[in-house]
Amino acid sequence: VIELYKMVASVEPCLTSPVSDLPAILNRELATPASLAAYVAPGLKAIKQAAEYEAAVAAAEAAEKMETMKLAASEAESAIKAAEKAKAEKAAAEKAAARLKATRVAINAGGLVLKKMGNEAAFKARYVWVDEDKKTVNWSKGETKEGPFKSITLAPGVVISAPTFNAAKAASMFGAAEPDGYIITVTEAPGKPSLDLKIEGGTADANAWVTAMQLLCVPKAK
Repeated sequence: VIELYKMVASVEPCLTSPVSDLPAILNRELATPASLAAYVAPGLKAIKQAAEYEAAVAAAEAAEKMETMKLAASEAESAIKAAEKAKAEKAAAEKAAARLKATRVAINAGGLVLKKMGNEAAFKARYVWVDEDKKTVNWSKGETKEGPFKSITLAPGVVISAPTFNAAKAASMFGAAEPDGYIITVTEAPGKPSLDLKIEGGTADANAWVTAMQLLCVPKAK
């Protein structure tokens, strides 16, 4: 095309017909800038359209790849979150299991539990344990079984309530701060103040205390 322009500029005759037969040669269609432009215009237009098409295809492919990458990133993020959630749930389950194991040991061995009588307003930490041999639930102001302590005999007729959730409380003029826990009420007999125990942990921990005391209230088969 450049050479053709040079020939036109130097006023040299040239053939521009794509047909190379004799009539066309004898006709000697001389190229002019206008005819040359008309000759190359379709080709340039086709080249432009092809380039635009390829650019559009490339843009579409790039957009598709970007969406694929976004989807992969989203799936990876979801997988990571699911793994983290599973890990956290496993850790929580293991922690709960370890706590329940410790609770079951503490029921008989003894441990600090929030305790109050039914006629008292605030809970106080006391060393509490269940004696399976004597069939009693006991509490002491000390931190061991040694020393003075009080008891309720776990016998037929003693009522032990199902655990009731009790939210944490801030310290006040009526008592110290309290954590979340489950209250179990042991009623020895009508007219007597009940024993209220606030068990920390989950329902499984509270139910372990309930079960341990209820079993001792069941009369022996004759």
